[in-house]
Amino acid sequence: MMDSDQKDKDSVASATSPTEGDGDGAEGSPGGYEETATRLEQLMKSMDALLSEVDQLRGACGQQAAELVASATELRRQQDDLKESYAGLSRDMQEVVDTVDELLSTQGDVVDVGERQEPQTQELSPQL
Repeated sequence: MMDSDQKDKDSVASATSPTEGDGDGAEGSPGGYEETATRLEQLMKSMDALLSEVDQLRGACGQQAAELVASATELRRQQDDLKESYAGLSRDMQEVVDTVDELLSTQGDVVDVGERQEPQTQELSPQL
């Protein structure tokens, strides 16, 4: 690729630079027109090659862009799924916390009842 670019630059430079002679590149020698025509032909071939390469790159970039769009769409879908999953897990966790709080509250009530019954049990023991 680097050699091709340099060759293209050289072709452009040689096609646009005057030939030896009186400076205009065409009148100084009998082959001046032919030489200029050859240089222009080389320049056209180089330009055609560059345009072909541009078309190939454009196609590759278009394909990569389509793949990126598809990947982004898939990632958004996965993100939505994860949000839904997180929301469901949060609700489940809140239910667990509420159940544990309820159990702890009930356990505290049972302990309070047990502590109130203990003095009564002690009072009844001597009577038995």
